[in-house]
Amino acid sequence: MKKLLLVVLLAVVSNATFAKIGEVKVTKDSSAIFKLHYSKPVMTKVKIQILDEKGKKVFSETINKGTQSFVRPYNLNEVGEGTYTFQVIDNEETTTFEFDYRTEKAVKATTLANIKKMDNERVFVMLANQANTSVTINILENGKNIYTAVEAVNGQFAQLFNLKGANLQNVSFEIYENSELVKRASF
Repeated sequence: MKKLLLVVLLAVVSNATFAKIGEVKVTKDSSAIFKLHYSKPVMTKVKIQILDEKGKKVFSETINKGTQSFVRPYNLNEVGEGTYTFQVIDNEETTTFEFDYRTEKAVKATTLANIKKMDNERVFVMLANQANTSVTINILENGKNIYTAVEAVNGQFAQLFNLKGANLQNVSFEIYENSELVKRASF
């Protein structure tokens, strides 16, 4: 349960490094560590709960009275992604803070692509990167995929596509790296 406690507060806090709610604030220390700052004397017990999207309690603890404010760290490394609600309950009020927890970071494409129409039948595709990467080339005609190739690109790649018989006004090319669209071109 302590690991879960340490796992439950990595949040995307509206692109800010902290969020303040009354006299309760949550700050982000690292990619997985968040801190709860409770800045008023604890006159009675303070209950801290973390609830998942369905309202199920994933963590709970109680801070005893007599404490002169406190700061508690929480680590979200071991909880699943989703929307969580953080509740701080004292005898005066219940303060809630909702946040999204996401562990995956988007992998940015490193491939540069250039797609050039050579004439009414041929299209030249040039790709470049600084790492050995798998790139997917899709050719679509009227929105329907007519060709797919997966190419290993290590430095540079170039290919001339002969689309004799296709109407290039209805053709588009899409280049993907790691499921991220790198370039789209239509003629």
